[in-house]
Amino acid sequence: MFYLYAAPAARMGALQTLKVIHVATHNSIGAGEDRPAHQPVELATLYRAMPNMLYMRPGDSEEVAGAWEVAIGYNGGPCMVNVSRHAVPQPEGLTRRSGVAKGAYVLQEENDADVTVIAVDAELSFAVNVAKELGERYAVKARTVSFLSHKLFREQPIPYQREVLRRNEGIPTVVIESYVSLG
Repeated sequence: MFYLYAAPAARMGALQTLKVIHVATHNSIGAGEDRPAHQPVELATLYRAMPNMLYMRPGDSEEVAGAWEVAIGYNGGPCMVNVSRHAVPQPEGLTRRSGVAKGAYVLQEENDADVTVIAVDAELSFAVNVAKELGERYAVKARTVSFLSHKLFREQPIPYQREVLRRNEGIPTVVIESYVSLG
């Protein structure tokens, strides 16, 4: 809720390309134990659309470290590292802090994939579990992608974007992200 109140100041900093690193916690619609309206569902869309704002939603501690590296090196305006406040599983050996700089990267690849499961932020472990369950229970080959930043991903060359998403190969995609579906 507090970053909804802070939006005008964050936007002015973005318009002035001030080098500020915002750390937004409680990045979860599950944080509303006190009331369901605790976390506005539109915040990710708001900050992704903000000019000059680099908005990142890392999925575990390794990606948080990568997000800090990117934020420190970013000189185009402010950054927001948006993290979840609840305990998040750490999928060992899957996430890479070096992948954060590209905005999205493949966690688990399947050459003859039937589907791509994209995860954002705390939903990362859900995507890994869904891919495993699809393979074991239904013989569906699922690849997983961690998607942290629209801005950083759009800055990558088209061949890289196609390699990550593989939509050009006709592989359907499912995105797991809390908040609203816009984006």
